[in-house]
Amino acid sequence: MLIIEPVGLLQIFRKLKIWGESPNLTGSVVVLMDPEPRESIKEVEEGALRTWLKSFGIQALRLRLSGHYLPHQFRDIIETLKPKSLIPLHTEEATLMNKLFKKFNFC
Repeated sequence: MLIIEPVGLLQIFRKLKIWGESPNLTGSVVVLMDPEPRESIKEVEEGALRTWLKSFGIQALRLRLSGHYLPHQFRDIIETLKPKSLIPLHTEEATLMNKLFKKFNFC
């Protein structure tokens, strides 16, 4: 499981194209999460991202989340998604998040 903002994922896809790479990602799923209100720029970025995802055979799902959770809520989310690995990005408390993941045996 990779947790990344849509703009970051767009950058990855663009670099793959520049490098001439075409990984087989058919059957993969991306969960798009955005805690902010929708803005026209974000809508355009999401449209571009969905186009890239489709070109790689990746299914996109939309999930609206606040990003502020209690530890037991993180546990529930992770137990539901069952990722193979977790990489905390976009957090000021990466060390704390890693301790939490280890406490729940997710690392």
